[in-house]
Amino acid sequence: MDKRKAANVNYIMEKYSGSNPLPVEKQEKQASLEIISHVLTYAESLSEDEIRAVVATTNYMFLTPLDRQKFIEILAISYRVKKNEILAWEKAISTSMEEPMLNSKPMTFDETEVLAYTRLAMGGYGTKIATEIQALLQNLFATYPNTFKRNINYKSIVGAAEYAIIVNKYVELKNFDQQTLADKYDVSRTSIAVWYRNIKKILRLGGMALKIIINAVGKEKRIAFLEEKLLVGLDIIRPSAEPQVSDIYLGTITKINRKINAAFVNIGIKENAFIHLQDIPDSYQIHEGLKLMVQVKREGNTTKAPLLTGVIEISSGSVVYSYGRAFLAISRKIEESDKVRLQQHISPLLLDNEGVILRSVAVDTKIDQIKEDILKARREMEAIIAQAKGTSRKIHEVTVSIPSILRNKPFVDADTEIICDDVRLYQELGETFTNVAYFRGKGGIFSEYNLEVAVNRLFRPTVFLKNGASIVIEKTEAMWVVDVNSANYKSKKSMNEVAFEINSSVIEEIGRQMKLRNMSGFILIDFIGGMNREQLDKLREQMLEVAKKDTTTVRVEGLSENGLMQLTRRKRQKSLLEEMQCACPTCNGNGYVSSAQTLIYQMERELRGVFASDPSYVAVTVTMDVMDAFLDEIRFDGDIDWMITDEVRPFYRISQVEHE
Repeated sequence: MDKRKAANVNYIMEKYSGSNPLPVEKQEKQASLEIISHVLTYAESLSEDEIRAVVATTNYMFLTPLDRQKFIEILAISYRVKKNEILAWEKAISTSMEEPMLNSKPMTFDETEVLAYTRLAMGGYGTKIATEIQALLQNLFATYPNTFKRNINYKSIVGAAEYAIIVNKYVELKNFDQQTLADKYDVSRTSIAVWYRNIKKILRLGGMALKIIINAVGKEKRIAFLEEKLLVGLDIIRPSAEPQVSDIYLGTITKINRKINAAFVNIGIKENAFIHLQDIPDSYQIHEGLKLMVQVKREGNTTKAPLLTGVIEISSGSVVYSYGRAFLAISRKIEESDKVRLQQHISPLLLDNEGVILRSVAVDTKIDQIKEDILKARREMEAIIAQAKGTSRKIHEVTVSIPSILRNKPFVDADTEIICDDVRLYQELGETFTNVAYFRGKGGIFSEYNLEVAVNRLFRPTVFLKNGASIVIEKTEAMWVVDVNSANYKSKKSMNEVAFEINSSVIEEIGRQMKLRNMSGFILIDFIGGMNREQLDKLREQMLEVAKKDTTTVRVEGLSENGLMQLTRRKRQKSLLEEMQCACPTCNGNGYVSSAQTLIYQMERELRGVFASDPSYVAVTVTMDVMDAFLDEIRFDGDIDWMITDEVRPFYRISQVEHE
């Protein structure tokens, strides 16, 4: 920036600094300086009204969407401009940020040159990450080829791609911010931010949540993940005395069943838990009464006990440390040559009964850091072992907090938009995330974003799609069943084409519902039949792509010619249905009750037995529909005192019998 322009920018900022009505934390002074400088590069001659509008826009551009709605009117009044002027300047500035600077030499865009430059710039990360960044750029170019036909400074795009991959997939390697990257590539921080925003919007890295809504007021906490107002993820945190996944207990074996190769373990709760004998470390001599440390592998429910393992796992940075069995496992995503290198360095570090799983990030993590991750987990394990004395009880509880949940989500980065309704959480999140807003509405935050309705729909069996098709989801004791229906779908194509179109259109929704409802175990999908072999193969490929996006392991086990697809999804926690609802006491959870027609025949048989003893008085409590059906269809000579009840189901009970 030359001295004359710098003087003009500083003069403008100083002149209008008193007009800014926003709190200090809402301002980004350096970003405002950059934007005003950028505008002056394109148009050095601005009227007083235009300058006020530009300054107002600089304060507007770095607000969160929620704050933009809240403050735009205040900004317009303070700077004596119209709201439409702010919106128009915001659009013009955002668009021009993507153009080459007029006073810099434009670089002709050439994809080969960009990728070659990327390989050089990413040399410090290693082959795997550099390849991912290149793949991201190629995906971007292929998706929007027209965007890159003009002369642009591609360094901003490369910098944004680097930022996107690191903050979304390799956050442990992030030792920079957007300004550091801007300096590295000799571009403005704003241009990095603009391209990063576009990459997020276009490519949805890892199923990235564009907006996170957190309801933290009250005992139960709820986190909703939205993509363009569509609910794609839901986490619910509520207090529970029941065993949770990864909790560690001191247990006592109460019974061994060699026929099923398993044992039942008392861990200090009402019901005994369950463990496969093969999951008990060899260091134990298995017998009834044995005390051992166990970890919850899968939560229990109304029909199944919690599943335990004697091999204790602790997550620590680039590794998953385990105690109880010696092994070294390396992520399948790591190349064979890197596996050999890592194995040579890590194997000598492990003690007896210690195991380690090296995550995919280990390939780009320094060996010293991996060693530190192992040592940290070992120290934590030693502290847990020291507590493993006395009676059966919980000795280590996994702490679940909203910040830790967000940090562990692969699609959440420091710039993801977060809105929460709790002041303390708002302040805590602000220490890690840059785009956090506090919800000040009078109503509930979930109601404000129509999430109460969206969550309640997850308990309904039928899901309607925009194209008229529908899916019906039901849970049985053994499996989940998903039935695909054409419903109101209309098409003039042939039968097999229509079947494939409908089946193909519901795949993404089925994947979304599996995650939202936390469906697990065996899942059977009944697609519409009539597809040919080629269409069946395409359908299977689509489901495999959906399965890859799921953070929980999903396997496509088979697809028959008549459209029955078998999936398995790893079970660790209760489904949303099991967590939030209980069996109906009226129908005992089966969804059906006896009809009035069935009850009148039962009542007739019961009454004939009662009247065989010649009673002087008989009273029957009954619903109106059952009484009417009985009087219409059954000829009965005995005197009955009918007492009407307002039960919601067909009902009767012989409530009183007297003899003289």
